[in-house]
Amino acid sequence: FRPDQEQRARKRAELGIAPGVPVVGVVARSHPMKDHATLVDAAVRVRQAFPDVLFVLAGSEIDASNVPLVSRIAARELDRNFMLLGEVTDTENVYPALDVCALSSSWGEAFPNVLGEAMACGVPCVSTDLGEARHIIDDTGATVPIRAPAALGAAISGILALDAAARRQLGARARQRVARLFSLDAVCEAYLDCYATKWGTPA
Repeated sequence: FRPDQEQRARKRAELGIAPGVPVVGVVARSHPMKDHATLVDAAVRVRQAFPDVLFVLAGSEIDASNVPLVSRIAARELDRNFMLLGEVTDTENVYPALDVCALSSSWGEAFPNVLGEAMACGVPCVSTDLGEARHIIDDTGATVPIRAPAALGAAISGILALDAAARRQLGARARQRVARLFSLDAVCEAYLDCYATKWGTPA
């Protein structure tokens, strides 16, 4: 999981996405806790500012067979603004194609891997404020209340409104934060420090 401009171009070409199209996406299975309904409603607000925005959603059962999701998208006349990929096995190649990663979960999250993975790929994140999302993202993106489409849409739009250089800089800071705090080495060191504090350093 790393920034990759060449892979960004390849994946966008593979999906038929023009280079200048703003892309918001998330990898999240179909489940009530993921609250895709709120993300669809937020997309209505994002489209007002960015008519060509494309929401790319991946995950188990996130495809044309998902009648509730497809119906909600159609009811809001967002058909051309959504692409449903279904389950994918190359998420590390999907993230670089995004401009923003947006997680809309309404409950059940602890440490959402999708945020760490997207940030490692240099993609700024917007998430609902639950679990460790606020700590993971900090000032490299935004957190918003759960089930608040207007706030979610505004936060996504705020990042899309940045010019390409500023968005890349924000993504670079996101990657630096993940590497500094949540890499395997960093987590191992944190556990060792915890053990040393509680039981002392082994002789």
